Amino acid sequence: MRHFFVLILLLITSALKAQVSYQLLSETEGFPTKEIYQVYIDSKGYLWIGHAMGISRYNGNRFTHYNNPQQNSLGISNIIEDAKGRIWCRNFGAQIFYIENNQMHLLEAYDWKTQFNFPCIALDDNGNLLANHRNGVFVYNIEHKTAEIIKPDNTPIGFQINTIAKLTPDNKVHLKQAV
Repeated sequence: MRHFFVLILLLITSALKAQVSYQLLSETEGFPTKEIYQVYIDSKGYLWIGHAMGISRYNGNRFTHYNNPQQNSLGISNIIEDAKGRIWCRNFGAQIFYIENNQMHLLEAYDWKTQFNFPCIALDDNGNLLANHRNGVFVYNIEHKTAEIIKPDNTPIGFQINTIAKLTPDNKVHLKQAV
């Protein structure tokens, strides 16, 4: 019983020594705006922040800001990461971007000029990028860099991507009501 008490005392003491630290990140630390739309932590532990002035990565010490000269809108949201560590996001001007090798690239295969709203993006189980599109579901095979638009049966055009459950190998889109 005495050893149990000493063990508990040691655990409590070590737990009290471990401190959780918080850091306020603001313009003085290099953050460009107070308007934040999304926060995402990638597989390497970097903090990605989509905000009114674009997208920034924080490594625990400093910010790296990303932009693309073809951006028609600065505000970024819907940040996701694929299996190869690329960061995907979209802006409020209906454009989809990915960050690879420390550069932000426009996904040219997505015809943003014909869209009524900005897309919502997701990755399916096969590694495809999915986005809502005015004509159905935009499916981009990231590995082969090919794109197609699939219109789900009996689904009204303009549905939200968060209703997509799965894209099957035979190009059937299975939809599920968002929770």
